[in-house]
Amino acid sequence: DVYVEEENISANTVVSENTLAVNEDLTDINAEDGTEEPFTGASGKSDDLYWNITADGHLTITGEGNYGVTYGQYPAWDAYGEYVLTAEVNVENITRTDFMFWRCPNLKSVDLSGLDTSRVTTMTHMFYTCSSLENLDLSHFDTRCVTDMSYMFGGCSSLQTLVVKGDNFSTSKVDDMAAMFSGCSS
Repeated sequence: DVYVEEENISANTVVSENTLAVNEDLTDINAEDGTEEPFTGASGKSDDLYWNITADGHLTITGEGNYGVTYGQYPAWDAYGEYVLTAEVNVENITRTDFMFWRCPNLKSVDLSGLDTSRVTTMTHMFYTCSSLENLDLSHFDTRCVTDMSYMFGGCSSLQTLVVKGDNFSTSKVDDMAAMFSGCSS
């Protein structure tokens, strides 16, 4: 279902899950001898933005500006996508969110309330293959500048609820929506 949140609808109408209790241990396969080792986390900087993945699978992306992405290359945290269980983004002055959660198949919840999308022009593959994501709240997204939403939710096979807000989630400038909901079987 896709829900459009109106200004006067009560807060309990919006489905948003911003926390997840992690019960399973995250492990990393040692490339040299094939043994499993506990995932201890990862962090770095990708162009203007800082990112951190904790040992319990929480990805945080912060800063002002853009992360490095070109076709065939993805954000630096992509290499650890399988360990991401929850995420929080606090970024301003970003112009592209393509491939942001690319290959995060275990992502269960994401808090995007700190993501300023008012200057974003492309959101292609933003949640591509987030097959564990069931609910997504994009009610604060401003998409009036976006021209590409292709594959934005492609492969989100568990996605059941998508919350957007009226005129803020505009598609008036979008010229590519190819496979935007491809594989959204739920």
